[in-house]
Amino acid sequence: MELEKFKKLISQSNKIALDSAVFIYFLENNPKFGGMSEAIFELAENDKLKIACSLLISIEVLTGYRKVKDEVAEHKFKSILKDFSNIEIHDFPEKLVNQTVNLRVKYNIKTPDAIHLATAIEHKADFFITNDKQLKNVKEIKVLYLGDYL
Repeated sequence: MELEKFKKLISQSNKIALDSAVFIYFLENNPKFGGMSEAIFELAENDKLKIACSLLISIEVLTGYRKVKDEVAEHKFKSILKDFSNIEIHDFPEKLVNQTVNLRVKYNIKTPDAIHLATAIEHKADFFITNDKQLKNVKEIKVLYLGDYL
């Protein structure tokens, strides 16, 4: 039931932004969150949703797979970024520094989270989807916490 509520909510969106964990849940078919991440990527694959992400996504996801020497997962991730035309990977321009710092100070969040959020805000995502409960406090963008949809 909650999965259907989540699907309906994101299907009404034009563009969303994702935290790294959502990519990992999809790649690893996570038993708890795989259905939600699959719904996101299915909409993107069918041209019904755009996904905006910071370049930091690649760094975070690839670092994890490279640490454990999982070349298959690394290749799968790179293929998703290449093959899904509706995934936008954005650089971190100087103009986002101030907003990133402000988010860090205001919400006492980590730099990577602030970069992801600033990128989402800059590129006008309707939602930022994460599994970090602390980020629900951010008011500058609607944050969807996956744990609320279990």
